Amino acid sequence: MKKITKGKKSDLNTLESKLLEYAKRLEEAEKTAGLGSWEFDCISGKTWWSNQMFLMFGIEISENAPTLAENLERIHPEDRPGLIEVFQLMSDGVLPPV
Repeated sequence: MKKITKGKKSDLNTLESKLLEYAKRLEEAEKTAGLGSWEFDCISGKTWWSNQMFLMFGIEISENAPTLAENLERIHPEDRPGLIEVFQLMSDGVLPPV
């Protein structure tokens, strides 16, 4: 029984190490390219920003990303309606057209 538990823990440690390695690579790639990434969860309404996004907008890096409303203020006014429509479709469970 101990071998199975140790094996699973070892597998989890390996996966965690790989995940951290990939996250570091993504961060370096964003920094090199001068790009950032962000996510919005339509169900919870929570947003996430990469460190590079904070740096690009001159905002102190924090675990609390700007809200969707704050993000939309950073989007060009002509692009906002389309983005809002996509978020609404997604929150209704509909995949937006590509």
